[in-house]
Amino acid sequence: RNGAFGGSGDLCRHFLELFSSAGCRMIEMSAELHDAYAGRSQFVTHLTGRVLDRQRLTPTPIDTKGFQSLLHLVDNTVSDSFDLFFGLFHFNECAPAQLALFKEAFAEIATDIRKSAKRLRMAERKRDARPIEDGTPGDGVKTLKEAMEHDFSETTKAVVESGTVKVHALTKKLAAEGRQVISMAVGEPDFLPPPQVMEATKRAVDGGDVRYVASSGTLELRKEVAKYLKEKKGVEYVPDEIVVSNGAKQCVYQAVLALCGEGEEVVIPTPCWTSYPDIVKMSGATPVFLETPLSDGFTLRAAALRECLLSHPKAKCLILCNPSNPTGAVIPPEELRAIAAVLSEEAFEDLYVIADEIYEALCYDIPHLSFASIPGMRERTVTINGFSKGFAMTGFRLGYAAADLPVAKQMGKLQGQITSCASSIAQAAGVSALRDVPEKWLEDRRLEMQAKRERLLQGLKGAKGIETYKPAGAFYLLPDVGALLGKYTGGEKKRLISTSAEFCEALLEEEGVALVPGEAFQAPGTIRISYATSTEIIDACAQKLTAFAFRFCS
Repeated sequence: RNGAFGGSGDLCRHFLELFSSAGCRMIEMSAELHDAYAGRSQFVTHLTGRVLDRQRLTPTPIDTKGFQSLLHLVDNTVSDSFDLFFGLFHFNECAPAQLALFKEAFAEIATDIRKSAKRLRMAERKRDARPIEDGTPGDGVKTLKEAMEHDFSETTKAVVESGTVKVHALTKKLAAEGRQVISMAVGEPDFLPPPQVMEATKRAVDGGDVRYVASSGTLELRKEVAKYLKEKKGVEYVPDEIVVSNGAKQCVYQAVLALCGEGEEVVIPTPCWTSYPDIVKMSGATPVFLETPLSDGFTLRAAALRECLLSHPKAKCLILCNPSNPTGAVIPPEELRAIAAVLSEEAFEDLYVIADEIYEALCYDIPHLSFASIPGMRERTVTINGFSKGFAMTGFRLGYAAADLPVAKQMGKLQGQITSCASSIAQAAGVSALRDVPEKWLEDRRLEMQAKRERLLQGLKGAKGIETYKPAGAFYLLPDVGALLGKYTGGEKKRLISTSAEFCEALLEEEGVALVPGEAFQAPGTIRISYATSTEIIDACAQKLTAFAFRFCS
């Protein structure tokens, strides 16, 4: 400082001369204003560079100067550590708003593109359409009304119709047309709810219990649910941590909405329930499918989960259906503890688990362990259960979620804006189900289902090309029919069967048996059979399915 340049003033003048000679413009401003300008511009610059980097841009032989400048921006920003970028976000109070504006800009541009594309399509359709002159528009020519296009949301377009609902609707349609159809497609017990539930339902109606109740459920029912979970599943909750909904499906939906969003992923072991992927898509998150093969009994393995999570760092949640719909697989307690050990690793400690345990009352060979009961898992788990399967109360539409208080509050808030409370009558029936129904009633129904499982397996024992296994829970079997695909059906109408969907269509048409194709469960090459029906229907289905498979030829 006191050397070549004398005092500090000389040093300052020297630096000013350096900037001036480089063509820099000198502006006088406060340090605070400078930092605000720099923080905003640097964050936007680095954010743009990182967004472009995710596009995997690479040089081409015909790069324009503009494109070259984008590549240069990527190089200059991504080469810095992410910690630096995060610092630009964390210490810049305007950064969250800038990030939100980026998202809005992308959404607005996408909307403009869709609108322009729609205008172009409409112009082409109007050009090709013509008014009806004689009452008939003509072969292949759309009228102006037919040329119109509905502008549905991208969320709706991304969702597909539930495979089980679709098959059930087709079965009802054929039955209404006079066709005799045997359906083993819907997961609904064939027995009535317990008499105590029916009586409680009538008392609720007769007693005028028909008004709105608390959005998250009546206190009486939430207390009974908490008591059940403590005594039967070994997990303690207070009533405020219970959210009662219009069926377990709504609970799953609200759990995903509360925990997941755009840019995040949800791991779903497959085969999986048909609604999980679309529920995830409706939240803005992306489903990640983790296959559980038949050779493993369709059971999720801890090692496979760990490998999946390592390759998907954006995973926010795991959906664990135990017992499984559509396979009936039950994850052994020791494997569940191994899965919990994986989730306890530092790399995965932020992951949530949605434990769908709606079939927990129907386990035959392996005891059910509630995932939230494993040490360290309660605070990270949303337990889903309800009254449709064990108590056969499908039409009551009554389910519940149990979660750590902050999560339960968010789910309750969502429910308040979606449906508000579940039916007051159904909730009164739910109280009776948990409080009044004898254990023997539930055990008798479990043994009935177990006997039906054995009956179905015995009936399919000689079915050519159909590979079965012994499901340990629920009331589903997911046989593999891959050996029959690529072959022709027998009989008068020979047709090539390439998919399990085509297999089920031909089975319905030729034998009048309705099953759900495995494509609905992310399991192509399989078919789902629900044995929650009468023994007569089980026998008829097994006979017809065996005969149908026998007629296949190369």
